[in-house]
Amino acid sequence: MPRKLLLYKVALLENIGIMLRIITVIITMFISLAFAEEVDYSDLKKVPDIDTGFYIPVEVKDESVPYIKNVFRKVYFPKGDIFQPVVAEVKEHQFYISFNRFDTNWNLGNTNGANVGFGEKFGIVKWQKFNNEWQVSIVGGLFAQFNLEAQSHDLINADYNIGVSLSRRIDNLAYRTRLYHQSTHLGDEYVLKDRNWLDRRNFNYEAVDCAVCKDWRPWKICGGGAYILRVWPEDYERFSFNIGGEYRANRNLDMFGVFGRYIAGVQVITNEQNDWNINTSVKGGVEFGEGGTGRRKMRFLLEFYDGYVPYGQFYDKKMRTIGMGIYLGF
Repeated sequence: MPRKLLLYKVALLENIGIMLRIITVIITMFISLAFAEEVDYSDLKKVPDIDTGFYIPVEVKDESVPYIKNVFRKVYFPKGDIFQPVVAEVKEHQFYISFNRFDTNWNLGNTNGANVGFGEKFGIVKWQKFNNEWQVSIVGGLFAQFNLEAQSHDLINADYNIGVSLSRRIDNLAYRTRLYHQSTHLGDEYVLKDRNWLDRRNFNYEAVDCAVCKDWRPWKICGGGAYILRVWPEDYERFSFNIGGEYRANRNLDMFGVFGRYIAGVQVITNEQNDWNINTSVKGGVEFGEGGTGRRKMRFLLEFYDGYVPYGQFYDKKMRTIGMGIYLGF
């Protein structure tokens, strides 16, 4: 059996095993949560803040239940996630398309391109009392890049990931921990055209990351880090860190009865693999729709990125992009 075919089969079996382990974790977590004690929360009246979506307690209708605020209510399949990263997050699970000018230091050269993402955070269960909330979710997404100057608008690369997340929010402080698997796949047309120089790598890994966000309306600051548990190729370094900020105005736009706000953010990423060089993402524009988690919204953003490529096996290449995108929230 040819060595490349053997390596491919080994990698395929490893990925299948990883997916089975993640699915087992999800099923086990869901079964254990299903037997948690449920509490009647109907005596507590809450209203969501129009810009953040955080629930604010305003009144207890039944004074004979003075301690109900100290009991968690369990909600199955909640909408969205209680952790909201900064708008400039490079690879956030969401639906979007952006058109950019790619300036690279590798064979792709300078070209017009597109970034496309499909992703979602599917809530399994949430416990909440006032602004103290916990949530378990399944997360998954695809992040693809296209060369729009190629005759067939070639797919360059696609990253797929899936995992589980645990989020918590206490008032205006939020935390998130994720365990996920990512694999990367090059586009067929891109491989055929550039196979003479392309060093194909079966880049895939499992990682755990942690993040924390603090809101000082209208400002937010977030930071976190990640550690890769297993990776191929095995010489890839394991640690990375990021920090970012965001400005989110109150509702100050009204277009045909649809309310909106100005938003802008920046995120700085650094990792051990690239000797702790700085990578910068900046996005800003307008968001229409109600704020907060689990509410439909649409963003029109100008965006800029400068640093090492955050996608696929091109992690040792540099690129600079500038353009605009449309982002959808559900």
